Amino acid sequence: MTINGEQDQDSIAVLPGGQDGGAASVDQTELRKFKAELNHLARSAGYNINERRAAAEETRFCLWTGQSVDGRKHADAQDGKPAFPFEGASDARLRLADMIINERVMIKCAAALRNKPTVQGLELNNAGLGHKLGTVLNWMLANKLGADYVRELLRLASYEESDSPACAVLGVWWDQEPALESKTLTLQDLATLLVQTYGLDPQAVAALEAQLYNPAKDRETADALQQVIEHLTPKRARTMVKELRTDGKAEYPSPYLRRDQPMIAAYRLMEDVFVPLNTSHPKRARCWFLREWLTETELRTRIVTHRYGEDFVDAALTHEGMTGFPIYRRGPAGDLQPYLVQETMDDRRGLYEIFTVLYTAVNADNIPAIYYLAFHNEVDEPAHDRRRLEFLHGEYPFTWFGREFITQRLMDSRGVPELVATEQFSQKLLTDSFNDHVSLATVPPIKVPANRGKLKLVIGPLKKIEEKRPGEIEFMNPPPYPQANQVAFAQSEKRINEYFGRLAANVPPTLSQLHMQHMVTVFLASLTEALTQMLQLCQQFIGDEELALITGDDGVPIARDRAEIQGKFRVELSFDARHLDMEYLKTISDVIKNLIVPLDTQNTVMRDQLIRWLFTAINPFLASKTLAPAQQATQNEQEDEKRNAALILGNYEPPMVAEGQNFQIRLETLLTKAESDPEYLQKMSPVAQEIFKARVTQLYHQVQQQQNAQTGRAVGQPVFGDPQMMQLDQRVKRIVGNPSNGGQGRPG
Repeated sequence: MTINGEQDQDSIAVLPGGQDGGAASVDQTELRKFKAELNHLARSAGYNINERRAAAEETRFCLWTGQSVDGRKHADAQDGKPAFPFEGASDARLRLADMIINERVMIKCAAALRNKPTVQGLELNNAGLGHKLGTVLNWMLANKLGADYVRELLRLASYEESDSPACAVLGVWWDQEPALESKTLTLQDLATLLVQTYGLDPQAVAALEAQLYNPAKDRETADALQQVIEHLTPKRARTMVKELRTDGKAEYPSPYLRRDQPMIAAYRLMEDVFVPLNTSHPKRARCWFLREWLTETELRTRIVTHRYGEDFVDAALTHEGMTGFPIYRRGPAGDLQPYLVQETMDDRRGLYEIFTVLYTAVNADNIPAIYYLAFHNEVDEPAHDRRRLEFLHGEYPFTWFGREFITQRLMDSRGVPELVATEQFSQKLLTDSFNDHVSLATVPPIKVPANRGKLKLVIGPLKKIEEKRPGEIEFMNPPPYPQANQVAFAQSEKRINEYFGRLAANVPPTLSQLHMQHMVTVFLASLTEALTQMLQLCQQFIGDEELALITGDDGVPIARDRAEIQGKFRVELSFDARHLDMEYLKTISDVIKNLIVPLDTQNTVMRDQLIRWLFTAINPFLASKTLAPAQQATQNEQEDEKRNAALILGNYEPPMVAEGQNFQIRLETLLTKAESDPEYLQKMSPVAQEIFKARVTQLYHQVQQQQNAQTGRAVGQPVFGDPQMMQLDQRVKRIVGNPSNGGQGRPG
């Protein structure tokens, strides 16, 4: 491919010969290849992306030359050119593209946030571990990412809908941020550290302590102290030696990990992240470039966190605000020129541009792996040696989000502003014409005789206009507003609504649901891929102590080896667009209640899961806070009925409710209490016996009514009745007598 006479640069997909694939130094020739590739991408984007994106932004944000804050047309302040068609005419900002984008962003984010990700093991013996990993993933989203998760989803969906090409990238990383805390080291602490950690014998420790009290040996003692505490600078180590000698203790700053967690970041294509334009699959891209704008503090911190070279950092800090990826646009002659109007030095004041290239290459044995390297475009040395990406999932940490996939090229995706631009312009024209007609009809032009000269006319309530001859001054009757304009506007609106499947009165509900379901399915498919990577990073990096705090110490080890991380589990996200329609949920609830459940005579429906599904569809957050697991709900019913059994001994009659309780469980609890504890019935007073008999009878009748409601609609019924009900009937008769006649027997 040739752009402005420049040929493609050499491939960067092969490591220098003889390399084993591990960390290695990078010479200037290799570094120049990365910079040349980046420059090639900048020029390619100038032809293929920047002009489309500029047009899309002008459409979405309603930007054009000669705008005024009041949305009216005025004479040009520079050359005095009059406004057309008249001063103060309408110049409305019709935000059709922005409205559609916001709607689609809200739907996508609602679908993502209403979902509670689940983790399914792909092997039969992985069910328990899959449940644990699901707990870890949801805990990380709620407690570690929190509001950042919502913000990044909003940015991601907005890029995907509004940009041209209509795509965005979500990066998934493991973030470690250090901080400092003050620690105190005593001579006893030092001796214990040397013996227990480094295995020195007491004689060697005593010799080192003797050396401590010899000022002539301070340099050697400081070197030894640096080996014990690795992060100490030579100056800090010498200061500590003197403090230990004089005070017996020394204070020093000790780094610790303030943040050690997964991180997600929404990247805008060709602004935050760059990839060759002919890429057909994000996992097969020959390289990715990640651009970061860092402050001086963040850049110096990376000497510790990312092992940047100090010389590189010092050199990069001399290039404040400089960019290695200028925006190229066509000039007047059609050639590419850097376009820096929107990227001024003020925008990048106090910031430094760092690129990290990630690329796939093979080692001397032709085994592929992903490598990365950080650099600054104006610095002749890289930030660090070339390193292999140590994420065990073995993939690029980028997930592609595209609004549509219409060819093999990922870039062939059209954004909303690009698709609705002409309709938005048409609707603006019709809106301006209507506003102008209202202005003219409200205060129309005035006809005056030509010989009146400079007649002063002031239009307003109770104003007086001098008229020398009757009828010589009158309003002009403007033409009626064309009815065809209203029809044209309605047709344009209908076309747009149908094209995007918006929830509108002029769009069939089935079509709206189809569009919405398709949009959400595509978005959640990519989000599932990103969350899977996040889960895999949790498997790799999360510590055992934090894992025990999240899931409890149940003895189930978290999968940590490469094979388990790469393919033994699957994150699942699902969304039904119909759940946004409350009428649909009411209809499906009535069908389940009145048709499905009554026919389920064998109790095949897991009612707890059915209730959870319906409740989650209505309000997932309320469901997560109020619904208890089936086992917990059963236990709660049992515990409450045991308390009722104790109250009966005190001659207290618990209230009996008509619905909302598990009568079967409560009756079973009372019968089991009476059968397993004969003394319970013997301790009852006559009043308590009557209360107990009445409660058992009432519970039995409630169970019987529920059973009759289910079997009454069945096609056929057993000749001898339900065996379970017959067994329950015998137990009740044995304890309280015949329940059908009110239980005339005596308990005990």
